[in-house]
Amino acid sequence: MKLCGEIEIFGAVRIATVVLNDDRRQRRGKGVTFIEKLGKYKAYGYDDSKPRFYGYYDDEAEAIEAATVRRNLARERKRPGARRNARPELGRGVTFIPGPDVWRVQLTLQGKRVSLGRYLTYGHAILARDVVARRCGKHVVVEDYEMPLGLITETVVRSYITDRIVPPTPDEIAEYQRRVDALNGNINKPVAPPLDRLSALPPEIWRTQQPNRNER
Repeated sequence: MKLCGEIEIFGAVRIATVVLNDDRRQRRGKGVTFIEKLGKYKAYGYDDSKPRFYGYYDDEAEAIEAATVRRNLARERKRPGARRNARPELGRGVTFIPGPDVWRVQLTLQGKRVSLGRYLTYGHAILARDVVARRCGKHVVVEDYEMPLGLITETVVRSYITDRIVPPTPDEIAEYQRRVDALNGNINKPVAPPLDRLSALPPEIWRTQQPNRNER
């Protein structure tokens, strides 16, 4: 509804228009608005910083309930205990892919999301991730250790290495396996085969038998 009239400002008469909103058109509550053209109440909100539409309702109370329920669900997902990554303290960029049962490694480098391969266990994925993270100024999960570069078979990871790559020694392999086991902890996922025989194999063979090889 619009009201038109005249008002005087510093001796000058001006035409003024005032818009009066119907009570039903005003915002009824957080996440509910009455849509006059439809004669219904719209329920809406935000989830993950994106606007969400939850439907139209004939009754205002139903719209408020729908908006409230969705808002509470969105808040619940944001709680620390509800994160997708069950072990966020171990660093970002590692995600478990069900079905093939592998761990996918991704990092954002120079504004682009780069895939660093898929690995059989969480420990292998984390240590391979750290190799690139160290060289690109990213956060390193295991700060006191760097896996032997000779155990890296993923092509994308190798592209970030300028150091000389030599076959690992038996002691390096044993320490690497110990680190992997420690990272895996109580995660019930497939365990990679042992690495104790890799050092005795020719490079062209052990490169094809790495447990962190990208299995597709």
